[in-house]
Amino acid sequence: MSLWIARLLWITLPVTLGAAVADAVDGWSSAPKLTFAVLLYAAWTGATIALLVTRPMSFTMLRLAAPLAPAIAIWALIEGSSGWRGVALVHAIAAAVAVLREPVASACSASAAYGDEQRFALRVPPAFLLVLALSVAACAFGVATGPVLLADRHWVLGPVAIALGGPIAFAAARSVHTLARRFIVLVPAGLVVSDSLMLSDPVLLPRDNMIAIGLAEPTMRGGDDVVDTRLGAVIGGCFVQMDDGGQLSLRRGGRRTTLKDANTVLFTPLRAAVVLKAAGAHRLPVSRAS
Repeated sequence: MSLWIARLLWITLPVTLGAAVADAVDGWSSAPKLTFAVLLYAAWTGATIALLVTRPMSFTMLRLAAPLAPAIAIWALIEGSSGWRGVALVHAIAAAVAVLREPVASACSASAAYGDEQRFALRVPPAFLLVLALSVAACAFGVATGPVLLADRHWVLGPVAIALGGPIAFAAARSVHTLARRFIVLVPAGLVVSDSLMLSDPVLLPRDNMIAIGLAEPTMRGGDDVVDTRLGAVIGGCFVQMDDGGQLSLRRGGRRTTLKDANTVLFTPLRAAVVLKAAGAHRLPVSRAS
């Protein structure tokens, strides 16, 4: 139901936000106005397709497009005079929140599962929220600035903005997509942790070697035999403890990696209770205490 509410809010967004934006750009010349409208509808269409065809890449598209709706609504509120401005702002905020909530993220992650797998997305670390916001802004400016300048007859600045903005937008989108490749997977052999920020390769934690899986106390920290992938997202974290630790390949910036022996792995899914319930149904040793 939450997924369909998100779809409904997003698909109807042009009714309110479109009217507010049209009023805000009323004084623009026709070419920049048309270019801006095409870019906005392209972003809205891409996000609409992403909502209807849920895949891991889809949530990257939603992360790039959804935050723009409230930002544009605020700009239209300042620049325009239409009576739709307030309604558009409320609608844009509601649509962005609904689109970026856990049910949509989980649907996008789960869609890539094979057979008996169950995939669960991991929470964005707090330290990366600012990076995410800057990446979204960089992608939007990188894509939009050049075409709008060209449409407004800036024959020098326009091509320069396109030449610079394209690589910037690509790099920003790529960094955002890294967050979509952070998830855990319940498989017949146990549990796989796939975290492109922390681990160079996915790690299988075998069922036969697993002592317990449960909620982790926020005070639990990484140690000599612990790998902590939470990166500050300690509320709602989980732990998996093994009786026979193995070597994990950890990222150390750039392309450098290091091997670490560990028997405990910490991670933070979007909804720990859902993960632990699924783990119990998967016959993993779920622990009530951490």
